[in-house]
Amino acid sequence: MVSVTSNVCPKTQHEIMKAALAKDRETVEKLNKPLLKLHDELFCQSNPIVPKWALWRMGMVGKGIRKPLTVMEEQFVGQVEGAMKEAGITLCDNIHSADCVAE
Repeated sequence: MVSVTSNVCPKTQHEIMKAALAKDRETVEKLNKPLLKLHDELFCQSNPIVPKWALWRMGMVGKGIRKPLTVMEEQFVGQVEGAMKEAGITLCDNIHSADCVAE
């Protein structure tokens, strides 16, 4: 999960790993707590569908996806966006999630 989450919030994951290597459990738990839901939601569909969608939703990649992958199913949009917001991830305002989901 850490590797997948690192694609979406690399800075936070880097800070978590630094704290872990320093054996600073309190900092690890503090930084990881907002990501707990995100760790789970990034696997609501097969990897890498959801992380790619999340990066698109952040405005970091285009909405195209190569075969054999498919776009994320619409039923997961709200829960993934919610987990991203809970993790403190900024979503692009000019991107509408309905533009890049399976119907």
